[in-house]
Amino acid sequence: MLYALLVVLHVPARAQDSLYTIQGVVADEQFEEPLQLVTLQVDSLGTGALTNLDGFFTLRLPAGRWTCRLQLIGYLDAVYTLEVPPSVQEPLVLYMRPKHSLNVQELEVSGRDSPANRIIKNASRNRDRNRLAALNAWECETYNKTTLTLNNISGQKLQKSLLLRPAREYLLANKEDSAMIDSNQRYKVGVFVTETVSRVYHKKGALSKEEVLGSRGSGFESAETGMVTALLAQVDFYDSYVTILERQFISPLAPGAFMNYNFYWLDTLVEAGQDTIFGIKVVPKRAIDPVFKGWIYIQGGSWAIRNLDLRMNADPNINFIQDIRIQQSFERIDNNWVPTLKDIQVDFKNTDKKMGFLGRSITLHRKYLLNAPRPDEFYAGETKLLADNAAYRDSTFWDANRQSPLEQSDSLAFGLVNHLQALPFWKVVRIAHEFFETGKKRFGKFDFGPYSKLVGYNQVEGLRTQLGVYSNYHLSERLSFGARVAYGWKDERTKYGGELMYRFNRIPDIRAGFSYYNDIEQVGIANYELDGAGLLNSLLMYRPLTQLNYYRDAKLWFQADIFPGGNGYFLARHKYFEPAFPFVFSGADGRLHSSYSVSELGTTLRFSFKEDYVIKKTGKVYTGTRYPIVYLEYGAGLAGLLDADVDYHRLKLTVTDKLKMGRLGWMNWTASVGQIFGEVPFPSLYVFQGSQSLAMYVLGGQLDALRSFLGVTNRTNYYQSVSFNLMHFYEFVADQYAVAGADWHLEGWFFKKLPGLNWVLNKLKWKEVLTLRMAAGSLTPENVALNNPVLQDDNREFIRIKAPDREPYVEYGVAVENIFKLFRVDYVRRFNYLNPQVPSTLQGFNFNWGLRVSMNFSF
Repeated sequence: MLYALLVVLHVPARAQDSLYTIQGVVADEQFEEPLQLVTLQVDSLGTGALTNLDGFFTLRLPAGRWTCRLQLIGYLDAVYTLEVPPSVQEPLVLYMRPKHSLNVQELEVSGRDSPANRIIKNASRNRDRNRLAALNAWECETYNKTTLTLNNISGQKLQKSLLLRPAREYLLANKEDSAMIDSNQRYKVGVFVTETVSRVYHKKGALSKEEVLGSRGSGFESAETGMVTALLAQVDFYDSYVTILERQFISPLAPGAFMNYNFYWLDTLVEAGQDTIFGIKVVPKRAIDPVFKGWIYIQGGSWAIRNLDLRMNADPNINFIQDIRIQQSFERIDNNWVPTLKDIQVDFKNTDKKMGFLGRSITLHRKYLLNAPRPDEFYAGETKLLADNAAYRDSTFWDANRQSPLEQSDSLAFGLVNHLQALPFWKVVRIAHEFFETGKKRFGKFDFGPYSKLVGYNQVEGLRTQLGVYSNYHLSERLSFGARVAYGWKDERTKYGGELMYRFNRIPDIRAGFSYYNDIEQVGIANYELDGAGLLNSLLMYRPLTQLNYYRDAKLWFQADIFPGGNGYFLARHKYFEPAFPFVFSGADGRLHSSYSVSELGTTLRFSFKEDYVIKKTGKVYTGTRYPIVYLEYGAGLAGLLDADVDYHRLKLTVTDKLKMGRLGWMNWTASVGQIFGEVPFPSLYVFQGSQSLAMYVLGGQLDALRSFLGVTNRTNYYQSVSFNLMHFYEFVADQYAVAGADWHLEGWFFKKLPGLNWVLNKLKWKEVLTLRMAAGSLTPENVALNNPVLQDDNREFIRIKAPDREPYVEYGVAVENIFKLFRVDYVRRFNYLNPQVPSTLQGFNFNWGLRVSMNFSF
């Protein structure tokens, strides 16, 4: 960019002490991009300045002619003569020239034992010694600013686009401002800005704590959370793999990095204090590898990173991303090199001619205290604390604690959002935002909906209509309540219910609630009300749901963070089961029954390790962990309590994880084992989750990934049990069981290896997936006899239960995802239990193999 257009006009101000204020920008001569943290030094006066994160600087100089030297690692020193006051009133732009050409072909490969390779090897061997985690303890003050900007808007697009019409007047009014237009005369619009000041503490042994002292932002809260989740990744180039937007990039310092990189020694620098800095150019071997290109500077002796400026490889097959750039700086404190700057920029567009988004997350660290550990008690409790007045800090706080001035572009972003909110157009934007955030329409302090459940269809109810009303946090951040009513036009029955929740504390999260619902459900679908009741889900059910049941469920529950990484959910419920399909079981009185009730006390305990989260008004939003998450469930059915009919105990252990496998992609896997002690009707046994839908339910969900990225859902708060794509509902049940499933996303690894399939990856951007599902279980003779009574003179078709006890049920499949960047097609086969016996309503359907089409959002 031509950053002459990005300069704040330096109107020289004559001060009382006879000093003039000179403002300008320092830019890269080749790319005309701003250069941050450039040192400007006027030696004869003993004064100087440092450019900020957008390349701006301010100098206060007396009248005269002064020599100013500009210095930055990786660039040739630049010397300018400044005339104060200037004779011409125009923006001041200073350029610096990179030391090294970007033309890789001009470099010579020096072999595996070249000086560059030896430097990289030394840096790789000393990775663990140079990490912050190697210190006994450290703490610092951290400032983060995250921005999202709509950019690359042409003047023609601005005039014709209905989407941009509300912002047109504001942009044209500020068209002379560098914050609103770039060197190509294309406009950019700040969507939101958020900034946070924290104090971070860490002690060896994985003890850490963060105190959020101040936080503010403009724009949508969900978007803010999504950007924090996506961009504030723990970028550490001492790791073998660097994770950004949930994609793994191979670090230049990873062992074996020579398989993916060429390294070239560029120069040797000697800084003040006799630090020797080696400049290394990082060049990918192949354009499609998930690696970086750019420069990295290594300090000799310690072999620690001093600076780096790396970009995403040319074509690593990442959706919706044109470029990623990471800049980091480190400084020496007590012979330890600690990070002072992390700047991540992500360009969310695929062509230069289209509008896109530019996301940027800048983190600055200062006021380090090293090797001064606090007592372990200090780190106990929540890992993230929010000061009571963190969201209400005034300008005095931000002026004192903001490590980088809020730029003009950021200020205009705040102003633009305020401008748009006053326009009718904002209502349309709000509706779209609400649809993705909650699925409901907001009217002040109440939400109506959800949209997806207004109309539905199933074989029992026929056409189903539903309306719900729920309070939101604008009414109260502690108390929430809601109710819904639905009507089935075929069964002519009204369904209804309501819920109440009170949050006692946000961090740690402590809440309690009560709910009562009289409705319909499908046993064998996890969360039928969420996943099966809407019109779209109904249309995708190519095998009809004929085994639904009515229920009445009263539930009292309590949820609390017990300790960091430990969450407990406790409930007391009474549930009445009334089948809407032929169903009988033998009662204790020797008679046949079709309805029954249970009274249960139960708990679900969730355990995670080093799991990060962000804080919203409604509580925590978990952002994941690199370790498995464990769930332990227990429930006790109490016969006689509130006229309950059955006694039982149930126990279940689940482990789920997203395993990152580097070059081999990543894998979602879940495994569960459990047992039910007692004699119960089969809907209260473990019903293996089948699928009768065109869009299968895979591990972890599909569009949930998009909603989690937007900060709407807690992707890791609850787990998605293993479902079986070729198993019909009630095909298998058990009282002792084990299930496991895995989806292995190879990210093009297989296509890349086969010469004849290279075009699939390079042109179509398709990626391969391998899937596996397994189920084993058994039934006690008592439960078989209870649920398979001998019936005489009854022509109705009753379900006869069985378990996969002959051998484990297995289904496997292959899939191609990223079709048009959104769709996934699976081919799935049964390994055994072929040609299953099915109810008459499902005869004619094939259960031995199948094709499934689903929507799948991923980067």
